[in-house]
Amino acid sequence: MDDYTMFASGYGFVENNLSSFLVSRLKDSYALSDSFRPARALTLALHDSRRLPDFPHTRASSSFSAVVQLYAPSSQLGTAKVRHRRFHDTLPWCHFGCVAFESVHHIFARCPAFLAIRRAHGVQLCDKTSSLLEGKAADRVREVLERAARRLFSDDAGLWPQHRTRFYMGVLPPLARIVGDMTETEVGVLPLMTWANLRLVMRVPYPRSWTVQR
Repeated sequence: MDDYTMFASGYGFVENNLSSFLVSRLKDSYALSDSFRPARALTLALHDSRRLPDFPHTRASSSFSAVVQLYAPSSQLGTAKVRHRRFHDTLPWCHFGCVAFESVHHIFARCPAFLAIRRAHGVQLCDKTSSLLEGKAADRVREVLERAARRLFSDDAGLWPQHRTRFYMGVLPPLARIVGDMTETEVGVLPLMTWANLRLVMRVPYPRSWTVQR
């Protein structure tokens, strides 16, 4: 053995390349962390890759939607679940009386308190999508996009990767993979969905305890 050999507690002497060993240990540490949830992490590569217009964000009447889309992917919004895990200063249950942990996904996608709002926005988006595509898209494509509009705010396994809606994070489902090659008119549905995402996020009366946790 060399005079100087790296030793790691719980592993022993490091006989292979040190940099490879460190990368491997970091991966193991991350995978074993309580915060590692592959099905819940936002994987952009699985979603629509088109560059969406900036004006829905730069012209938004409320900054809250931008805050949610910026901090939700990194679990930095102060939901009851996050505060309970990090500071133990509150119970993790939903502020609106649900028997469920108050996560960002629960509030925007599952909380019964906002079911009517989600359904109304879904119907409105579906109507706008129908009007845009009427007489300009094949029946099959129109049906698929109308269904996508109606189910955009729901955990739909046939629409969203990982079976979870991510509309509140500012991403869209991979419609091109579902529909195939989209015409210019069909691509026009994407800005409609982006606006709908922002409007719905702004409509949800979030708890006052939601502050950014660093």
